[in-house]
Amino acid sequence: MVDESRAMNVSWRDYVDTRFDASEKAVASALAAAEKAVAAALSAAKEAVTKAEAAQSKRDDASNEIRGAMVDQQKNFASSEKVDGLGARITALESQQAAASGKSAGVVSVREAITWLIGAAVFLLLIWDRVKGQ
Repeated sequence: MVDESRAMNVSWRDYVDTRFDASEKAVASALAAAEKAVAAALSAAKEAVTKAEAAQSKRDDASNEIRGAMVDQQKNFASSEKVDGLGARITALESQQAAASGKSAGVVSVREAITWLIGAAVFLLLIWDRVKGQ
């Protein structure tokens, strides 16, 4: 009962002031905690951005290196003009080869004909010799 009587002796104004002071301290404490949390989040975000930029820079360097290698490799490829020129040369060589093959076939045919004629002449001479010798 002593506590109740004591509580009754406090004026309404003191009670409100005490409660207001307690609320003000609680709000200030919550605000300070929120500011710390925001500062920590901002710091973490800045660190994340820095790391992401570094990673992107590495990716860009690797991509540029690959692109450079592809350009160097492409320099070794034949151009369409060279390929077209080679196609024309191949066609010309095929034509020459076909013509030479035809000529050599003709030479072989002539050789065969001459060999046949010589053989026939020798045969006829042998027959002539036998007929004459009888």
